[in-house]
Amino acid sequence: MNAAITPWASVADDNLTTKQAADWMRRSEYTMRRWRSRKIGPPHFTINGRVLYSKTQLQAWIEAQRASCQEVAA
Repeated sequence: MNAAITPWASVADDNLTTKQAADWMRRSEYTMRRWRSRKIGPPHFTINGRVLYSKTQLQAWIEAQRASCQEVAA
């Protein structure tokens, strides 16, 4: 297998539903939906009408939020 190609199983394992993402971030599903509607939350995507979040992108978004808070505090 080509090292640049990610196996489908690992791609699927990286994706979380809104409930899973909310639990993982210790937020409510309502908060996740509100952030989506206001376009202020972590990146998401939709497949066949189902909203999904990538764990990798959630982590990156959290780190970006942390960095912006540290810049404001400095």
